[in-house]
Amino acid sequence: GLAGRSGRLSVVFPRKKIRFALPAASVVALAVAIGSAGCSSTPAFCSDVDTLRSSVNDLVSIQVNSNTINEVQTDFEKVQTDAERAVESAREDFPEETSNLEDQIDSTKKAIEELPSSPNAGDYVALGLQVVALGKAADDFRNAASSACN
Repeated sequence: GLAGRSGRLSVVFPRKKIRFALPAASVVALAVAIGSAGCSSTPAFCSDVDTLRSSVNDLVSIQVNSNTINEVQTDFEKVQTDAERAVESAREDFPEETSNLEDQIDSTKKAIEELPSSPNAGDYVALGLQVVALGKAADDFRNAASSACN
């Protein structure tokens, strides 16, 4: 993933390695500790939250390389679809968390759309920080839903 053993975000480009220090809380969010709250046979949104957790994990585990933009777009489309499903099934029970998740989905979409065709390290850092915020919103949603899913 993007979080290394040292708790720093590593962005690797051909012939050089750049490290960006992120606060420990951001690294945890970047790792998207959406947890393993195994939802059993309770509300339908439990499986939607688990599916969202998986797709967000895929998004944050992308390695920066020449194909990064395509990978980000593909993984984000899955996150967006899974988030829409989870929000729809849980909006009534968790209006604040689902609204925040929708806001972060919109912000991440905008950040991806604004990436230049040849992003530099700063572009990836900005996108990474937005993905951290999306991961935090997904984690907050999962935490709120976990009591109903246990």
